[in-house]
Amino acid sequence: MADWRSALENAACSWEPAPSLDYADFALGRVAQSTPEVFDMWRDVLQGSSMTYLIPQENYISMTDRAHAERLVTSTCDIPLPEAAQGYTMATVAKAAWAMCLARETNSEDILFLQLVRNRHLALDGIDKMVGCSLNYVPVRVPLRRDWKTRDLLHWLHQQHIHTMTGDTADWPDVVAKSTAWSSDTQFGSVIHYLSAPAAPVYDFPGDTVAQFQLYDEKMAHTCPLVTCIEFPGPTEHSNRQMKIVITSAVGGQDMVDRLLVVFRSLLSEVNTQLDQSVSCILQELRDGDDAIGKTR
Repeated sequence: MADWRSALENAACSWEPAPSLDYADFALGRVAQSTPEVFDMWRDVLQGSSMTYLIPQENYISMTDRAHAERLVTSTCDIPLPEAAQGYTMATVAKAAWAMCLARETNSEDILFLQLVRNRHLALDGIDKMVGCSLNYVPVRVPLRRDWKTRDLLHWLHQQHIHTMTGDTADWPDVVAKSTAWSSDTQFGSVIHYLSAPAAPVYDFPGDTVAQFQLYDEKMAHTCPLVTCIEFPGPTEHSNRQMKIVITSAVGGQDMVDRLLVVFRSLLSEVNTQLDQSVSCILQELRDGDDAIGKTR
């Protein structure tokens, strides 16, 4: 957005737009990336796994009617943007925190969720000027090990991301059908989306034109728990960047979403600052805290 705004402000009136990629050509190029080797790769990654659900799977399926927008609940907060652990991005840190959050909620050690990605990295001329959706969902599999430290978890996620990037154009139904033995109607358990592109709530353009950034409209695009992390400039020119965390869900209710936000926010800090801490110890401390709260009620 910042680059776009700068380009508009400094552009001459006679500028001509650069050629863009036709969306149909993008779609064909994207499909061509999904080779048999890609599905072999996903088969290796997903072998022996199953989707991690925060509530029983049948409840997910029964609550996926997008006409019932009143079921969608939201919990959100703004925090100072943490500095990512050395050698990693905040997107990797966020995935680690979400994996641990799911492990804590479900008492599972083999975690599987989806990551929302963009397919604008394809080597297609004009793709950066293309108008149209390029989003896709790719699996993130985290087999938590009892001897892992936080830095081991980050390393695992980083290496898996590198390993699976060549297959991030494969559509979810095709991954399920060609790389797993799961039922064809397997639903997403949860999704994480980390948006690191510069964003601001309001942009002022020449001619007193104001553009407002809106994260959601009235359409319920996701019914499963969705974690969205967005980086924003601080409130003043010299202040630090901020992160907005938004968790939405049409399953589980407001109490679950509020709890997920509290735990996820806490784990973002733990993952960044406790690299030599045992993952098992961090999860046990969270569970002990739950037990202590339960006894006081």
